[in-house]
Amino acid sequence: MLGRIYLILALVFAGGIITGLLLSWEVDDDQDRETLFQISTMDVLLNGGFDGIASVSELERHGDFGIGTFHALNGEMIAIDGDYYQVRKDGEVVLVNGTVSSPFAMVTFFEPDISLPIGSSENITVFSEMLEKQLPDPGAFYAVRITGIFPYMKTRSVPSQEKPYPRLSEAVNQQAVFNLNGTKGTIAGIWSPDSSKGMSVPGIHLHYITTDMSAGGHILDFSVYNGTAEIDLTPTYLVVLPGESNPSSMGTGTAAELSLVEKGR
Repeated sequence: MLGRIYLILALVFAGGIITGLLLSWEVDDDQDRETLFQISTMDVLLNGGFDGIASVSELERHGDFGIGTFHALNGEMIAIDGDYYQVRKDGEVVLVNGTVSSPFAMVTFFEPDISLPIGSSENITVFSEMLEKQLPDPGAFYAVRITGIFPYMKTRSVPSQEKPYPRLSEAVNQQAVFNLNGTKGTIAGIWSPDSSKGMSVPGIHLHYITTDMSAGGHILDFSVYNGTAEIDLTPTYLVVLPGESNPSSMGTGTAAELSLVEKGR
């Protein structure tokens, strides 16, 4: 069964270089499961493109695992085992239905190719460096899943924004920060290569949810001991470009702005 027709930027990696082609893409419901499916771009989100452009039911057709946010930047998205959750600013975690929309998300059908021992890391910087050294090719996209007990976990969620939308770096000034100690849960992340700057977040972008679904959010920092990461290589990268309701990527964000948005500093 064929799905709707999207305007998609299909990106192909060759020797660590992205080449792009704009085309109309008729997405099959039985599409390649080795695809990372993304709606909008990070530059659009940085510029205040917070209007939802795809529903959760549409995202479910393209992945059972991933990360993102919701219409008007209302909380953090984490998809695990086919269930999509919203971590709200008050810390409540809710299972979302198919009509809820998203302005930015990255999802795939998680089928791990390899497991990598990540040893112990006292913070997200150490973890990121450790992961990069073990990836078969840091110039590719990967879905990353870690399940375990985390001594320390610092997460955040951002409240719903009102129009005219601010830049993302201004919106995160309203974020609620949660410090979680000794929780058991799952980290869902996407590793993007340096060549994806503007489209995605180069490096690792992580969200978290506890096993009891009581807490989570976008990860600002965390520690882990004797952990193992399941890695799913996603060689195909499909991006649905936003329409006129969202701003263009003109006036893209700086490295400092992206660091503030992703790491809170």
